[in-house]
Amino acid sequence: MKKRKYLLAAYIFLIFLLTGCSRADSLTGGKTATGEDKDYDWLPQTAGEKEILLYDKYDQRIITYDIDQHKVIQKNDTLNYLQFEFNDLASDIYTTGHSIENDYKIIKLGKDKIDILYEADQMEALFPLAYRDPEYMIFLKCTYQDNGAELYGDRVVCRFNEKTKTLTEIAETKGMRVTNGAIVGDMLYLTEYDAGTDRYALYMLSMSGNEKPILLLDNLAAGEIYSNNDALWISDASKIYCYEDDAVCFPKKILNYFYSNALVQIDISANGSLELIVTNVETKKLEADTEGVIDVRIFDGKIKAYTDKAIVDLSRGMTSDLTLPVEKSGREK
Repeated sequence: MKKRKYLLAAYIFLIFLLTGCSRADSLTGGKTATGEDKDYDWLPQTAGEKEILLYDKYDQRIITYDIDQHKVIQKNDTLNYLQFEFNDLASDIYTTGHSIENDYKIIKLGKDKIDILYEADQMEALFPLAYRDPEYMIFLKCTYQDNGAELYGDRVVCRFNEKTKTLTEIAETKGMRVTNGAIVGDMLYLTEYDAGTDRYALYMLSMSGNEKPILLLDNLAAGEIYSNNDALWISDASKIYCYEDDAVCFPKKILNYFYSNALVQIDISANGSLELIVTNVETKKLEADTEGVIDVRIFDGKIKAYTDKAIVDLSRGMTSDLTLPVEKSGREK
């Protein structure tokens, strides 16, 4: 039962594909049609140097974390109100919204503040798909009817530029039931779900032109795809493998992230807590293993795990084969 709960949290956005002014622990105001307070649309804040903002990967919510006590101080746990991340540990961009009321936004998570970058129309939802840099990040936009049903013909992949705050539809993807994405070099890879067969297809399209997506594979058992070191990785129900050489593979966990030569994964430990596992992609050596993880971030080229007992620098003690370049994220330590 516990494993099932974690799996539901990890993949919840596939099911229904800002900040508040106060720090109050309870919400006030009227009710929505689904029973939540109308003032649900707020995110945690910090109060002092001992608190930082993080992302609870299990619960899919931004939190305030006390770096001395190693515990969550504040979290908006309103039902159906969640935040969604890119599959990129160095990215500081998220979306936030309500699966029924919508109010979706693209936000930037800093150490002690949250900036709203873009607000979607009321009947739209935005989900992160693939991240390259602040000028090129990919989102999935879904549009809904008044009764809550999605207009699948309007589902579309969009490019967002943080500098200009513009969201641009990639017209060639309109109507595709896209679920996941990855950027490798100048190519965008997407997976599309087929409800009739309960399988996925893999597509490729250039990020520089207006070509139609090219079908690469179909009949895939899973839609999760990943980018690492200029290579595409695809997956099935139990493993992640290199698209160019499927003999190179790793066990698939609940959450999976690549960064340089590291495969960072979150799964359930034997005692039921969240376990963070770091594996060297080149040597397949286990580099780090820690439990009670809340969030894991890349700061200054170091993998840091924030747990319920400590802040762990997972880069310490790693072999020289595991190099973590400083890139992408502007977040502070």
